[in-house]
Amino acid sequence: MSVHKILEQLGSPLWAIDPNIVGKYFPLIAALLTGSPMPDQDLAAEREARKPKTFIATSATSLNLTASSGRVAPVQSSQRQVRLITIDTAITKYGGYCSYGTMEMAEWVREAAADPKIAAIWFDLDSPGGMVDGCQTLIDAILDAKQVKPVFAFINDGMACSAAYHIASACTEIWASKRTDIIGSIGVMISYRDYTEYYKKLGIEDVSIYATQSADKNGPSRAAKEGNFKPIQEELLDPHAAAFISNVKSFRDGKLQTGKGKEDPFTGKTYTAERAQEIGLIDNIGPKQAAIDRLNELIDSFEDGVSALDSSKTTDKTMKYAPIKAGFLKFMALIGLSTINASEDGNSIMLSEEEVNKMNIRIEQAEKATAEAEGKIKLAEDAKAAAEKASSDLKAENDQLKNRISMMQGAPKKEGNDATAMDNTDTYNY
Repeated sequence: MSVHKILEQLGSPLWAIDPNIVGKYFPLIAALLTGSPMPDQDLAAEREARKPKTFIATSATSLNLTASSGRVAPVQSSQRQVRLITIDTAITKYGGYCSYGTMEMAEWVREAAADPKIAAIWFDLDSPGGMVDGCQTLIDAILDAKQVKPVFAFINDGMACSAAYHIASACTEIWASKRTDIIGSIGVMISYRDYTEYYKKLGIEDVSIYATQSADKNGPSRAAKEGNFKPIQEELLDPHAAAFISNVKSFRDGKLQTGKGKEDPFTGKTYTAERAQEIGLIDNIGPKQAAIDRLNELIDSFEDGVSALDSSKTTDKTMKYAPIKAGFLKFMALIGLSTINASEDGNSIMLSEEEVNKMNIRIEQAEKATAEAEGKIKLAEDAKAAAEKASSDLKAENDQLKNRISMMQGAPKKEGNDATAMDNTDTYNY
């Protein structure tokens, strides 16, 4: 990535990050701005180390103690491949010299979700958070992926704060490795520096000129430079914070211990893992092997066809299945296949190929009968319309006849003798 792109990201207005970490990036920004040498690090090696990897989810019950070394070695009887994605630095939308961004990670998640050889996805986290931009793209990829396989978040002896927690909250489960891990910081912030005096010393005056039609352009930022932070809070920060909080409440629904008389975790506060578990921000605390054992249980659940991974949700799914089954059986009876030999397997009904063929034949017959009935209904409707028209025409003729009779009965008699009168009488044809 170019220096310009890195500076553009570091200068992004919206961040979901632990503020204590922000200052650590100022030396990097200064080095990029002044053209000074970058910190003495092998950045390419760091970036390579953060590429997605695959590991085998070997459960503790599949470990053997080798006689020769006395060490524990995995038994490769179960070759469940897990895609490992590491987030151990500040999060950006696009990658840089030594890391990858949420856009690349989202693609990794989509690829792993579509790969039948990958049984689950594992996020290894130790991050203070980062940019708001791009975060939702990764979250959406996680939400899609966990419909088909577990997506596990593991806080690896560190932190999952702000944007990092936002990402973790979308996962199937969140585990912390240590009681001292730091979790939370649910909120959004903007940090900026006023370089006006610095530029003046360099003989530079920063001047911005706006079109007459653009009076509100950059209004919140301009107001903030003048010390009025309310517009940028109300128009930019508050909506993003509300979306962040809404997501966490939705993703952790049924797990959060919040409400009247309880602590509000949505003020930006951070917690140690034990307190985070009490509040419901995470699911458990334990070593990596225990987390892998739990991941294997989740994989088993998916392989058994149960995507809801706790007993309450599984029960709920079974309850939802009951009316679907009843509706299916009514449909089968309707098409004359009430005695079909369907075998039940968990929360599903399986039909043999022969039974499916029978069902298709009956459906075709029903469709044909429906088409014939619709044709007859159309003929009947046409006949009805013709009869109604004939009736209407006959009524009109009858009305005309009545009018003529009325006119004849009300015609005045003419003077003169009867013969003359008769000769002069208008002739009416009936």
